[in-house]
Amino acid sequence: MAGSIVSSFQLQSYKIDNFRLDSVPNLQMLVSGSPFDDVEWQIQFKLRDPAFFTNDKAYVGGLDLRIRAINCAEEGSEVETTEPVESDEPLVSIQAGISGLFRVGGDGDRFDEESEQRLAKLQIPALLFPYLRAAVTSMLANAGFGSVMLPLINLHAAASKEDIEIQIFD
Repeated sequence: MAGSIVSSFQLQSYKIDNFRLDSVPNLQMLVSGSPFDDVEWQIQFKLRDPAFFTNDKAYVGGLDLRIRAINCAEEGSEVETTEPVESDEPLVSIQAGISGLFRVGGDGDRFDEESEQRLAKLQIPALLFPYLRAAVTSMLANAGFGSVMLPLINLHAAASKEDIEIQIFD
């Protein structure tokens, strides 16, 4: 196509390869239409060490999320649970992970070291995170927790501090 730009770094596919949802047996969560009104969301993520496969001219990278919904309701306003709950125990805990395959297009091989670090630390997580965020939101809705919009995360700021090493495979 005349005038179009073709990227030499393309997302080929992704897979959500880890997903676990745990919930406290809480009457309020079963009764309430929106059980997360008085909740603080704690979100942590970790980048997976990326890899480059020379024969396939492809990078593989990913990230893992840990999300916790902590009850922030005033003391004495909680509804009884069916089991004792520690004050810092989350109402909902989610562990999820995603991996993605990125092809190097054209006649290219590996990128130069600076570009490769930027791609591995910033672009791969930024491209994969929306898919994982959508899966978490969908799972919460399908599990009966209603519509939950997880906050956006500045992945670039957090990921730029990560120390990762790109593994090379044939």
